[in-house]
Amino acid sequence: SFDTATAMDAVPKLAAGAGVERRPIFADDQFQWSHVLIADHRPDGLPVSPLVSALLAGVDGRRTTRQIVAPLSAASSEAERRMIEEAAVVSLRLLVVDGAVGF
Repeated sequence: SFDTATAMDAVPKLAAGAGVERRPIFADDQFQWSHVLIADHRPDGLPVSPLVSALLAGVDGRRTTRQIVAPLSAASSEAERRMIEEAAVVSLRLLVVDGAVGF
């Protein structure tokens, strides 16, 4: 199963060709810079949130999700830390379904 505790102790790995780049995207009737997920199946990129961008930047195939998320929530309260962890796990679930991340 892919519950929060399991996901936090798992070691995510980017799929071959996957990563995050800063690219211009068209949004709100204008071009703006955004972080986008690039993968073999997404050559044009998919805009991602700052949390997902930071999460993906930390995925190196060696660190656990907990180790990746810890610096992102270091200055947060316990409740905020749990929310960030849960958001990271939800994001990872979506990235696994998308094929950009595996375990």
